[in-house]
Amino acid sequence: MDPANNSRMQETPRLGSVAIYRRIAEAALRMADNGREIASYDTQELFCKAVGDYVGSTRRRAISDCYRQLQLHVSSTCGDLTHLPSERTFRRRIASVDAEAIPAQPHDGR
Repeated sequence: MDPANNSRMQETPRLGSVAIYRRIAEAALRMADNGREIASYDTQELFCKAVGDYVGSTRRRAISDCYRQLQLHVSSTCGDLTHLPSERTFRRRIASVDAEAIPAQPHDGR
């Protein structure tokens, strides 16, 4: 057997295993990216639902209590709070939805 050919045969599996590990790492990164996108989407969905629930409720609680409840729900559902907007954003969104929900009063010209 040719020693040069033998050394190439020994290197080939090693290069192949590097390619396999690289493909596994790339697939893991894609899965992690997809997981982050899903977590972000789920968090935004819970955020919008909490705003809608607050605006639609007849009994208004403190916004900070409602936001704390949202934080607990997001952390138990999604695992972390990295994609959750701040309480200030929550307050602004409630105010903007409230303003849209109030019908404009006609001006009688006085």
